[in-house]
Amino acid sequence: MTGRPPTSDGDMTSTVLQNMLVLSAGTTIQPDARGHAIQAPTVTLLATPEQSETLTLAGNEGRLQLVLRNSSDQSIEKTAGRYISELYGAQRKPTPPPAAPRPAPRPVVIAAAPPPPPPPPPPLDQIVVIRGTQKTVETMPNRVAN
Repeated sequence: MTGRPPTSDGDMTSTVLQNMLVLSAGTTIQPDARGHAIQAPTVTLLATPEQSETLTLAGNEGRLQLVLRNSSDQSIEKTAGRYISELYGAQRKPTPPPAAPRPAPRPVVIAAAPPPPPPPPPPLDQIVVIRGTQKTVETMPNRVAN
């Protein structure tokens, strides 16, 4: 996210969420202010309610940028963020230590769907026997596959 923190004189970029599962990515057609259709990039992420709050706040307070990382990189990196002045060689102003560490996010447990019911047994083999004017149906036991 890039935005202007309330206690800062300049814009800052910081990583607000990591290791989000991307469910889909593409474009949608949306109307602009004049009602003309424009293509809008769309990404659907799997997020907990807390992560959804973070994404919504970051999107309203600044500009969001999604970055694709190597799928084998599952580590959570602690970054300090970067101020725009640091791009021009300025030193970062010392910041006071945080008041208290944030609690670790609670894992979200998603109940697994119950297993599907077993398939019905295959129908019995039937033989229709016609003797003169008499018609009978004989059923044969199912063969057991080895």
